[in-house]
Amino acid sequence: MSYLSARNALVEQFLTLVSVDDAALENDVMKDTNKEVWYSISFHPASSESTGKTLASSDEDRGFMQVSVMVQINSGNKDLVQLEAIDDIKSGFLYSTSLMYNGSGQKVDILVTNTNEGRTNDTWFIRDMTINYLTFSERV
Repeated sequence: MSYLSARNALVEQFLTLVSVDDAALENDVMKDTNKEVWYSISFHPASSESTGKTLASSDEDRGFMQVSVMVQINSGNKDLVQLEAIDDIKSGFLYSTSLMYNGSGQKVDILVTNTNEGRTNDTWFIRDMTINYLTFSERV
C-alpha cells in the first residue's frame, strides 16, 4: 500500500465525520476563523518493517494522523464543544476499525486514538488527537 492510499483512507473517514468546510487538510489554511470549532489534520507515516525475506512477502507500515481540534479562547462553552467534537471523531476511529480507500482492497487498521491535555496558540485552544494505524503493503 502506498502512503497516499493510507492517507486517503484516513482522510476519507475523517470527512464522513466533519464538514470539509470546517477542516484544513495538511497544507490548507483556515478558511473562516469565525467557526465554533475548527480542525487541522496532518498525516505522518512512521515506520515500515519487512515481514518476510522474499519479494512475495509484505511490509508492515505504521503511522498516525494528527487531528488538531481548535476552539477560540474564551468562547463560552469551549470545552464542551471541543470535547463533543473529539468524541465524534473518536467514534469513527475506534480500535480495530478497518478502513479502505475507494475500494482499493487494502485495509488500514486503526490501533489506538489518543488525545492530549490541550494548549493555547494565539487565540485558539487546541487539543491534538493522534490516530495510530497499521497496514500491510505488497513489495511487488
